[in-house]
This record gives sequence, structure tokens and C-alpha cells, in this order.
Amino acid sequence: MTDSTNVKELRLLTNHPNPIVKLYSFSALVEKRDSSIFKITVNHLSDTSMVRLRDYDWSWYSTMADVMINHCLRKLDTTSRDSLRDLVLLNHSCIF
Repeated sequence: MTDSTNVKELRLLTNHPNPIVKLYSFSALVEKRDSSIFKITVNHLSDTSMVRLRDYDWSWYSTMADVMINHCLRKLDTTSRDSLRDLVLLNHSCIF
């Protein structure tokens, strides 16, 4: 998907109703180090659609918001990473 679509198309696909399409398009944007990954992640912090992830011999389910956070953390600068942390902890935390 990274080579066959441009950044504008990938950004649009992050709002697709199918979570797998969202996942692949967002992953491609992260791989391209697109400047919009922080904004897209923030816009999806309430996205509870579930995706099944696999790694070798095991799999698990995760929300789209969690997947986006995990994918982009290493690519964000310190300021964006700190802002994302604060948004998650203050507004989107499931901690009681």
C-alpha cells in the first residue's frame, strides 16, 4: 500500500469504516514519516473499532486508537509524544 497510494489518499483512508483499511493506511503513513500522524492519532483517540493483530504464533485484539498510538510513538518528536501522553491520560484513560 505504501508504494501504490499517495499521502493524500492514505490520509483519507484513515477514516474508512473498515478498521483493517484504517490500520494499513495509517501504518503506511507512519512508514513514510508523514507529518499528519500526530493529528490523525489524536482524531482517533476515541476510535474503539477492534482489529486482530498477529505476531508469529499468537494474536490479540486491540482498539484502533491503541494501535495508532503504538505505531506512531517512535516517530513523534518529544513535544508531540508528551502532548499525546497528556491527552490520553487526561481525556481518554480507562483507569478508574
